[in-house]
Amino acid sequence: MPPGRGFKVHIYRERVEGMTRVELHDSGDGEVRGADGPPDVDDEGGRELLLVAALAGKWGVAERNPGKVVWCEFGVA
Repeated sequence: MPPGRGFKVHIYRERVEGMTRVELHDSGDGEVRGADGPPDVDDEGGRELLLVAALAGKWGVAERNPGKVVWCEFGVA
């Protein structure tokens, strides 16, 4: 990670609704890779959001200053 950049992980569990939310906050100004479709076969990365989309009930990306937050929610059976 470049100097001066940081990240933070938040995990929340809602007992009433039985939902777990995971948030990854980062201070980088880059775009979220993989949010617009599958990567090319030769790409070395960008598959993380494909896995999240397959496993999570909901997910999304939000702005933060500085950076962004990628979040997902999982229901508990």
